[in-house]
Amino acid sequence: MRALMLALVLVFLPYLLDLPFWIALLSLGLVGWRWMNLHRGWPMLSLPMMFLVVVAAGVGVWQEFGTVVGRDGGVSVLLVLLGLKLNESRKTRDALLLVLMSFFTLVAFYFFRQDVLTLIYTLGVATLLFAVVVYWRKGRGALPDQLKRIFPLLLRALPFTLVLFVVFPRPDAPLWAMPAQSQNSESGLADEITPGSVSSVAKSETVAFRVEFLDPPPPRAQLYWRGPVFEAFDGRNWTQRSVWTGFTPNTRIESRGRVIRYRSTVEPHGRMWVLALDRFAGTTSSVRLSSNYQVVTRPFVVRQRFELQADTEAIIGREESRGVLQYNLLLPGQNNPRARALAASWQDLPPAERVRAGMEFFSSGGFIYTLNPPVLESPDPMDELLYQTRQGFCEHYAGAFAFLMRAAGVPARVVGGYLGGDLNGSAGYTIVRQSEAHAWVEVWLEGQGWVRVDPTAAVSPARLTEGLAASLQAPADLSPLTRGEQTWLTRAQLQLDAFQFAWDQWVIGYNGTQQRLLLSLLGAHKAVVALIVVVLLALTLLPILLRRTVRATHQTSDELRRLYQQFIRRFSIQPELSEPVSQYVQRLARAHPEQAEDIEGILETYQDLRYGPEATPEQVKGFRQQVQGFRLRK
Repeated sequence: MRALMLALVLVFLPYLLDLPFWIALLSLGLVGWRWMNLHRGWPMLSLPMMFLVVVAAGVGVWQEFGTVVGRDGGVSVLLVLLGLKLNESRKTRDALLLVLMSFFTLVAFYFFRQDVLTLIYTLGVATLLFAVVVYWRKGRGALPDQLKRIFPLLLRALPFTLVLFVVFPRPDAPLWAMPAQSQNSESGLADEITPGSVSSVAKSETVAFRVEFLDPPPPRAQLYWRGPVFEAFDGRNWTQRSVWTGFTPNTRIESRGRVIRYRSTVEPHGRMWVLALDRFAGTTSSVRLSSNYQVVTRPFVVRQRFELQADTEAIIGREESRGVLQYNLLLPGQNNPRARALAASWQDLPPAERVRAGMEFFSSGGFIYTLNPPVLESPDPMDELLYQTRQGFCEHYAGAFAFLMRAAGVPARVVGGYLGGDLNGSAGYTIVRQSEAHAWVEVWLEGQGWVRVDPTAAVSPARLTEGLAASLQAPADLSPLTRGEQTWLTRAQLQLDAFQFAWDQWVIGYNGTQQRLLLSLLGAHKAVVALIVVVLLALTLLPILLRRTVRATHQTSDELRRLYQQFIRRFSIQPELSEPVSQYVQRLARAHPEQAEDIEGILETYQDLRYGPEATPEQVKGFRQQVQGFRLRK
């Protein structure tokens, strides 16, 4: 039981990382109670107490997730039930049932994490569970001895497992694509832009997506990854328009430069945006382009790969509708009078000059680019930012610039996304982290369409060319990896990320498309693959069938020998060592001439069944009746 409880503890422990702390703690507490019951004499949990635990846990899970089924709710309930089952287990059958439930719970952890460390950990715990099964079934030998028996069996199964993983037919969707139920997005981007919404995630080094450029990439200053577009403004916050129009034909994107092909692997964030390189120029993936030139797809909660194209110099929206332009001029109320007055002073200038005047205001105004700006509490937040605090992050300056442009009569909107990315030289792909989250502005100019204008470039030009750390006065707030420090730790992190990326691509994301690609590279055809699968299945099943056949043969042989021993014990004359049955029959016949015929018949039947072709159950039954029907005469 100690080994089983140890295995249960190891099954429960990883869930501390992904489920509410109290759920895993309650499950571990139930294991601890059972241990105290066995070793300290604590009482067993009564049925009313276990019922109370079930009800309390169910209510708690419902409060946490709004359900007791699905991934999060279902696994939480399973952990508690597993702990309760341990506390009512008394027989070997209960222990084996616990082991089976533990296997299922262990596999369920792959619904939360699929990294290499998870694989190593779960394989180790599974090995321990196998050893527990052998220990309880055999009832002898110490647990370490059982582990020694299990390891060779697992090693023998490993080659078959690897080959089956590669060649066994599989769907185009990854096998472990299990969506999370949590609505908490892992993306640094939110559904709205508010002062502080982007700077709050800039300290995170979590990966947002990875990009493999199939053509030479553009300069870092052009790596704008377009996400949600915010056109609705309530005086403080920028939000997306609630009405989405359909697909925008590519003819509205006028390509002017070099088309760049790339492959983007986006981490799950539960939203519809794809985060494509601005400007979008085409795709082979299932995505759409909204009326505000945002590349979108269905909301996804598992990692997705997209094959995309971009032209960073393309023109978009040259023939924009009047309704869209009017919408992007709207400003609520009459607050922020100083900012409005500043914008009004530019209205006599041509639109392009108004934009230039706004950028000059930010570049010469003594503004500070910081992760920790003061909170804007005034009812006139734009005036407070522009004339009092003069401190902000990208979302502060983007929102203020868009406000000034609208007040000056230039249609403007805020665009959220990411800026930049770090090349992982060991693997040849670019990592874009949450710390690269960014906001900029688009203004509409006659004959030019929507033009990107980034006020951050006026406040802190280093943000575009050198990254976030170089743009801040206090970069110590960032992690060494985000600061770009070349230490052994950061190099190790990049190597680990490269390994994890390859693991995600070829193991977790291994699907039918990749399988066909791999097999075509190996020169394998469908017939060859089918033959490999059949041979492997045959090699796997053959030992099982042979073992059953041998076991059945041994059982028949043992039964015949038992009946033979039962028969000869009736005589005072016993066979000599190594004496053939034929000679022994002759001695018995001479000693009991009146029953010689019956004795010879029984022993001849034994020889035929024991040393001839395998005896059938009917023949064994007939021999048993012969032995049991013989009566020795005195």
